[in-house]
Amino acid sequence: MANTLLHPSKLPYGLPDFANIVASDYEDGILLGIETAAKELTRVANDDEAPTVDNTLRPIELLEGELRRLVAPFFQVLWADGTDEIEEINLRIAPKIAAAQDELLMNRAIYDRLAVLDNTGGHDAATTFLIKNWLKRMRRAGVLLNDDDAARLRSINAEITELQAKFGQLLVAGNNAAAVLVTDAQELAGLDDEAIAAYASAAAAQGLDGYLISLELTSGQQILSRLANPELRARIIEASLGRGSDGGENDTRAVLSQIAKLRAEHAQLLGFANHAAYVADNGVIETPEAVAELLGQLAEPAMANTRREATQLADEVQASDWAYLTEQLLRDKFNFDFEQLRPYLELQSVLHNGVFNAAHELYGLNFVERPDLRGYHDDVVVYEVFDDDKPQIPNEGRGLVMFDFYARPTKRGGAWMNPIVPQNYLMEQKPVITQTLNLVKPAATENDANENGNSEPTLITWTNVITLFHEFGHALHGLLSDAYWPGQSMISVPTDFVEYPSQVNEMWARDPQILAAYANHYETGEPMPTEWYEHLKDAREFGEGFALTEILGANAIDQAFHRLTPSEVPDAEQVMEFEKQALIDTGVYLPAVPPRYRAPYYNHIWSSGYSAGYYSYMLSKMFDADTVQWFKENGGLTRENGRRFATEVLSKGFTRDAKESFRALRGRDAIIEPLLTRLGLN
Repeated sequence: MANTLLHPSKLPYGLPDFANIVASDYEDGILLGIETAAKELTRVANDDEAPTVDNTLRPIELLEGELRRLVAPFFQVLWADGTDEIEEINLRIAPKIAAAQDELLMNRAIYDRLAVLDNTGGHDAATTFLIKNWLKRMRRAGVLLNDDDAARLRSINAEITELQAKFGQLLVAGNNAAAVLVTDAQELAGLDDEAIAAYASAAAAQGLDGYLISLELTSGQQILSRLANPELRARIIEASLGRGSDGGENDTRAVLSQIAKLRAEHAQLLGFANHAAYVADNGVIETPEAVAELLGQLAEPAMANTRREATQLADEVQASDWAYLTEQLLRDKFNFDFEQLRPYLELQSVLHNGVFNAAHELYGLNFVERPDLRGYHDDVVVYEVFDDDKPQIPNEGRGLVMFDFYARPTKRGGAWMNPIVPQNYLMEQKPVITQTLNLVKPAATENDANENGNSEPTLITWTNVITLFHEFGHALHGLLSDAYWPGQSMISVPTDFVEYPSQVNEMWARDPQILAAYANHYETGEPMPTEWYEHLKDAREFGEGFALTEILGANAIDQAFHRLTPSEVPDAEQVMEFEKQALIDTGVYLPAVPPRYRAPYYNHIWSSGYSAGYYSYMLSKMFDADTVQWFKENGGLTRENGRRFATEVLSKGFTRDAKESFRALRGRDAIIEPLLTRLGLN
């Protein structure tokens, strides 16, 4: 069969033809794409004509866009359905992809041509900003280094890419191996019948007898809040916290240590003190000192808040018991527990009457399922997106969103958005976006299965609801993008700004109008009691200390590893002690509240683009809290507010400085006071 990746897809919106792609097509297609890009790059670099936008900027944007067309679907499959064959392909081609990027970004002739364009001027504002950003990207990639340093940098990039791929492979294998098998159903006291059946189904799928509890990527596990058995809770938290550091075949410590050393050397070659300084230089925040100041403002009050919470739970609360005791406290204090919510939080209702409903009220978007379009896995459901003021003509809407809800052994943990096709006018592309979660799949039976092959509705937790709204905030950033150049569209903003729109979108999960629309009992249709709305607010306020402390812990680890010189990076056997000392030094060490991610399973920083940048969640929370206040000051859930947020933030992408987009919305720079108020810290 011909390799369908070799030519742009003829499916609507350029959706990859997953039904006709086999694993080897990715490798062959990407390698051929790299070869073609190299020839085009040579042609542009050797052009005798004076540099213009058409003969220099346009072809390199097209070149990068074409490589993205080949690479983006592969990485989505790798992360969401990474079979052994796909993982092996990644180990082979990841360094070659990195090398191809080096060939582009370290090409001095291209840099010089862009510099001429920058000096010539006369371009529109977005194009001028893009040219300057290309020049900065190339300088940060080492285009101005001497030959010896440039060669070493290329070697480092290849090594890092290979190690990141290895880390990801070990992470998936280690997470699967750490799943907790329960053989006695009595140990599952506290779980409802649907959850127990789902865990039994997961065990059967692996050929095991009993109940298999797979682990979320975070240190804490949502199931702990419901399990009455303290011994099982202890087993689960031990399995979670021990991932990647048990000395077995899936131990990640040696790999992450080498990644950290290479990043430190990489930063020094480019004139930065450390990797944290290199990363911050490309962000909104600009320096690691500014990062430390932001996090430092929160550490002491967060720990004080957490200790107050701990004293209300038990004399000496353990990490394995915190979530369960919190649930009991909320039940006693407010006559409410989060488990009561689940029958009112059915996935399809949350999606259609919650997430889609809010997007319609704010932005005039409508979502129509496309069962004729296939994703990369049978679980994937595809929706076409339309605007209110335009006819709903198939294949002529705004774009596609693909939902992949359920956990499986080949999927990495967590949740994410991935732009398979980025919106841009240069290549006449509309967005194709994935939304990936890791929900527990309901048990299936041979008869009476629904259209997704499940016999039971998917009842989700309140945390899952927030995650769904969060990830859809990223999707909206893509769907409402309005950029000419591919390199400026959608989420092409600085890493420490990219989480801002997604965190703003979480507010609509709690909005009374939206909550009333989606939170209805899955069997009776009865609305969730309105008094629970206030309980949700009270519960959130009680848990802010814990939530903030675990996030600050993860930030402490990220910053500590990436503020080192190569010789200072701990070896594998020193990793866990280094992690502990980093938490102590930052003032957020509390054994009962482990960091949200420990170093050995910290996918964000070792394999997923957030190295020295996990602070972006906290910085984005500052922008988010300030923006939530703006929405409330201006009437909340209105089409007018949605249009303004879309116009000034979501549509702009990286066509201008990210801080300028916030100023255009708010009329000033962001301030931290709304965040401190939300967190109960002022």
